[in-house]
Amino acid sequence: MTYEIERLRGCDFADAMDFLNMVFSQNSKPHFFERSLPKMCFPDDAHMGRHLAIKRDGRIRAMLGVYPLPMKVCGENFLFSTVGNVATHLDDRGSGMMTALLDEAERELVRIGADAARLGGYRSRYGRRGFEISGTNISIRMLPRNVHDQYGTDVPALTFLEITPGSLVYRDIRALYNRRSFITTRESDLDFDLTLRAWEATPYAVYDGDAFVGYISAVKEGNAFAECAADTPERLRDICAAWITQRGTKELSITLAPWEDDVLRVMTAFCENYSVSTASHFRITSWAELTQAFLRLKNRMAPLPTGEFTLGIEGYGAIRMSVSGKGVFCERTDAPPELTLDRLASTRFLFGPQPPYTVAKVPSYVSLQLNAWLPLPLSWNGQDRV
Repeated sequence: MTYEIERLRGCDFADAMDFLNMVFSQNSKPHFFERSLPKMCFPDDAHMGRHLAIKRDGRIRAMLGVYPLPMKVCGENFLFSTVGNVATHLDDRGSGMMTALLDEAERELVRIGADAARLGGYRSRYGRRGFEISGTNISIRMLPRNVHDQYGTDVPALTFLEITPGSLVYRDIRALYNRRSFITTRESDLDFDLTLRAWEATPYAVYDGDAFVGYISAVKEGNAFAECAADTPERLRDICAAWITQRGTKELSITLAPWEDDVLRVMTAFCENYSVSTASHFRITSWAELTQAFLRLKNRMAPLPTGEFTLGIEGYGAIRMSVSGKGVFCERTDAPPELTLDRLASTRFLFGPQPPYTVAKVPSYVSLQLNAWLPLPLSWNGQDRV
């Protein structure tokens, strides 16, 4: 069946919020998107125009969003996009509406020129559309016992000040955030503030005396930081210790990226335990460009061994990766590949989180080289999901 798909407008805001809240509340806990995702919830054409929908008798029956996210990898600009808030009315499931919308979402990703897209959901459902679980996030779990064993009674007396929208402290926060190697380009202080408040989190600026030393976005239960950054790795440990002590939390979790190597060295030595997991479901479009950017990032973390390797990606072609005294490069090539994989396997092969030999039989003559190069340090910050 053929459906007419339309781009929503500002006048659709109330209907769209009611529809999303109803559908997602049926699937799990009660949802209130205006509170959970304030960054997307503006009743104007610009924000609502990121949503594609199918209506019947003027009411939304199925919808999804395609949310462009400008990113930087070591200062190089890319366009990622989240495909999210995928919802079909319970009475219309199995009607083909969502298939039609996902087809249109794929065309929308081409129209906006997305280098990569990501989403959450069932792996098999979205694998058919080129999305694969990949990337690496490291979850750090801390207990009061870790604080006691590290600090005794000498826990740093840091101050946590809740941030109000429009606060001048965002100048300091943005300067700290922009030092990171892989970031979403948050275009304004309002955008930054709404991102930190996503999923009903609360942002705080952290001070040592009068000196700004970091910021956190604490989930409403207080037992996790949805986002955190500090001026030094040791200071982030101090921030976690001070929060646990002052708030009396029984445990605290934070999520780090693999490129935060200096922070990981401190935090994995301090915490009770940690776990490595996939970061999200990614669909890569600009294979050569993103591989080059993240390969250069990994070379910053630790110098990579020199060499070359050509990977064939079904439906795309071959990419040639090289590391030499001239630099780190990746480009499309017509040369015969040394290994050919489908798009899903290529995503896991390049971006992990497992080493490449767990994805494919690696040629023995490049095994040491590839195990040093891969996986590339792709990650994802959950506050930037939309």
